[in-house]
Amino acid sequence: MKVIPELESTYWKQTNDQEKYELFELKIKPKISENLKLTKLQLKTFEMSGIKLRSFQFLLNQEPFTFIPGAKNVILGWDNGGNDDILREVLLNSYDELVNSAERQKEFSGQNFNDWINAHTTHLRKVDIPPMIVAKYALPASTEFIGMINPITGTFLGDEISFREFQEAVQEILFPKLSFTESINFVQPDIYLDKQHFFLDLFPFTEKYRLFRHMPQTYRENIQLIDAQGFRLLTENEWEYVVGGGTRKLFRFNTQAEVAALLETGDSFHKVKVTESENMFGLVIDSSRTRYELTNDAFVLKLTNQAKTGNIVRDILPLATYFQSHHGVSISDKLSPEHFQYRKVIDLLDH
Repeated sequence: MKVIPELESTYWKQTNDQEKYELFELKIKPKISENLKLTKLQLKTFEMSGIKLRSFQFLLNQEPFTFIPGAKNVILGWDNGGNDDILREVLLNSYDELVNSAERQKEFSGQNFNDWINAHTTHLRKVDIPPMIVAKYALPASTEFIGMINPITGTFLGDEISFREFQEAVQEILFPKLSFTESINFVQPDIYLDKQHFFLDLFPFTEKYRLFRHMPQTYRENIQLIDAQGFRLLTENEWEYVVGGGTRKLFRFNTQAEVAALLETGDSFHKVKVTESENMFGLVIDSSRTRYELTNDAFVLKLTNQAKTGNIVRDILPLATYFQSHHGVSISDKLSPEHFQYRKVIDLLDH
């Protein structure tokens, strides 16, 4: 398979809007399966941490995707030493506290701050990234999307027939019959899994719930379903590239204001809006630390699922672009949507 030269970043950035639309019709649209309905095509300028990209965002079967140009000789991974990240001082101080409070733990024996960071991030490497169409949001594993629920009005938008199967149970979760005293303390859950039937999660920015049919599946079964829909999963290299966008910083959000917001709400990462905003490629990356993101390798998971420890270096490092979880999934285990998610991709290569 060959990379289409016109879809490489160097060429793409030199084209005007009209040329971009022409390239979309000639080089991108033909790669999209006829089973996927394309709507709301628009050119947008994405920006984060000084990195900009003007590219297409559109819907495929009502799900938002972004076209990301290919890039050659991209440097990925991390080698900590002398970097000037704003978070460095915070992390260094927290690491010292961590070591002092656990001096006898084998984990920290003989390791200085740089060695410890390097052990938890991927190695430095230079790679080529192909042009891709990438999903804006990750989806929970082992599920099939049904529709959206307004948690205030209870209105539903989506597959009405499937919704009627779960409507009564969903209403009991989101709108239970409570006494006045009980209603004062009631809080709707961020996520809810009915293992036999459905999965609910609060959708970023919209304050609405996504409703999914739950279908317990292994990693392989998830892959087969994704492939049948005309997609695949990101590789580890691609994941790090689309998350970091070439910023070459340990964290994609390390402006002073963002760091301050992160530290002030260190016990509730999902409430740190700046880390949930679109990145320089128009993607939204989960910052809750409650779910791994799958790659095309069952033994390589990105992000993490871990409880808060109270130490900044432990709690913030999983949000780093090059964080290495050192976790994989068993081929035979069913993947819970509470703990695993995936991001769909369409290749844009000439065969």
